[in-house]
Amino acid sequence: MQSTLKILFLDDHKGLQEGIADFLKRKNPDFDFYLASNQTEAKNIISQNKDLSLAIVDLNLDSENGLDFVNQLRSEKQGEGKTLPIIIYTMYCDPIHIENAVKCGIQAYITKNAPIDELEQAIKTVADGGTFFSKAANKTIQMLLTGKSSAAISGQTEENNSDLLYANYKTLTEIEQKVFQLLAQRKEIEEIADILGKKEKTILNKRSIIYQKLGIIDRLDLLEKAKLLGIIE
Repeated sequence: MQSTLKILFLDDHKGLQEGIADFLKRKNPDFDFYLASNQTEAKNIISQNKDLSLAIVDLNLDSENGLDFVNQLRSEKQGEGKTLPIIIYTMYCDPIHIENAVKCGIQAYITKNAPIDELEQAIKTVADGGTFFSKAANKTIQMLLTGKSSAAISGQTEENNSDLLYANYKTLTEIEQKVFQLLAQRKEIEEIADILGKKEKTILNKRSIIYQKLGIIDRLDLLEKAKLLGIIE
């Protein structure tokens, strides 16, 4: 690990962010934090500090999706053509968010309810070129890598409703997933058609298919299932 680690910390909860950065800095004088509360501030920090060691990124950035910004961060050239290692630091621990993060090529995934020691260890491990997943996220990682359900991994035999819902969600096509997400955001059919550039009849058909695949009864049931999947809070 290099002597000084220049760490971009992107999180819109400034109090939490500053407290964690101060605590870790006291324990590790070689940690040098650059704090950003939104994507614009993060871009400015990156442009002024091409030798950043890694970035810690929250997934929920005041209505912005931190994961959408990860690809931009990773595309920033660091020194000799290297990309910026990413640590996801988030409240989300559901399969969908974790899988999407892994697909983006992140190096670590830490949940905010994890001990701060796990974030500290993730920073050190990623700085040394490794990967690190919090204990809370690791079981889901195993499920994604092995194709097993979390119930099977933990030795449980009873049906796990969350696992079943997730498995059904994965049967949705890309457009169906987008429609489901917009419905979960309480968008109306006309709005969704406009956003996706589709006819209203097409969206209505997609909604019917989604309801059938996920066993959704009504709009309230859709919102409950969206919460279980981690698509909305």
